[in-house]
Formats: sequence, structure tokens, C-alpha cells
Amino acid sequence: KVPLARAVYRAQPIYAMIFSDLKETVKKGGAMYRPRITFDGLELFLIGSNSTVWQFETEKNIENYTEAGTLDTVVTQVKVLGSALNDERSPVLAVLKGKTEKYGTIQKILTDEKITSVSEAKSAGQKVLRDLQKSYHINTIDVPTIRAGDKIKLDENKLIVISVTHNLGIPGRISMRAANIDFVRQEYYQD
Repeated sequence: KVPLARAVYRAQPIYAMIFSDLKETVKKGGAMYRPRITFDGLELFLIGSNSTVWQFETEKNIENYTEAGTLDTVVTQVKVLGSALNDERSPVLAVLKGKTEKYGTIQKILTDEKITSVSEAKSAGQKVLRDLQKSYHINTIDVPTIRAGDKIKLDENKLIVISVTHNLGIPGRISMRAANIDFVRQEYYQD
């Protein structure tokens, strides 16, 4: 339902072409989808739209789990530059600050010729600010129906499965990585 720009794809795997369009859809305000193979063929699955949400509790049904967070994706300050005219310096349209007191100044400079007003600059800069995001690595007894893109609950946290490995056996084991929806959007659907 989101109109996309025309694109010419050459010498790329089909998955890369599809995912490029899915990323553009999210950037233009659309929902996040993931390609899935089903009995009917290739389908687009709306992330987190599974009807059965599995509940995992650290004290009851999880063998072990770890939390991971990194400052690699954190952006606490954004400087938005406008377009330069006649070889002059680009004007600073906005400077937005996030959690600089907590993490220090981790700055990103955003330059976009299409941004012409201060309100557009603030809106674009707000999308670039990023807080520390955590992901979880969970190991437990296998639930064969869980697939990447499914919504699960870990204690009281609503998470999206990023990757999953099912190990066969009696009983089988599952190893999965999960994070909140904002982490998935920032990590996989935004540049």
C-alpha cells in the first residue's frame, strides 16, 4: 500500500531485491514484513502478527539466556545540514540531542538536499537518534512452530524473534535471538 520508487536491479539475489523494497516501505512509513516460504509459495509475513504468542519465563521454562547491548548503534546527537548554495558551507538547520548525559556525545551528521525547513530537519533528525537497544539469546526446549519474525514474550518483555535454530532430538532444543520491535526496525530496516 506504500508506493515505491522505480528501481533497476542487476546481478543481485532475489532476496536482496525483495528486502531492498521492504526497507524502502518501512522508510516511507509502511509496516515491516519478512519473506517466508509456506505451502502456498513465497509470502510476505507482517512481523509480529502471529496468532500464538509463546510465553517464556526465566525462572520456569528457559535453560539459559543472555542479554546483549552495544553502543555501536547509539546516536545521542544529530546535526542536520541543509544544501549548500554556490560552494558555500552547508547551513546547520537543526541540532537534536538525545541521551548525551547518559552515554556522552555520539554524533551523526545528516545531509539531505531535500530537507529545506527547520521542521523537516527536526523530523528527519529525530528518526536518527537511537538509544541503547538490547537483544536476548535464549536457549530452551524446542517449540517447532516458532519462526523468525514471530512475536514472543520473555517474562514481561514483548520481543520479536530475529533468528532461530531448531535442533532435533528428544527433546529438541531451540536457540533464538530476540529483541524489541524498535531494535528490529533500526537494525534491519533503517540505514
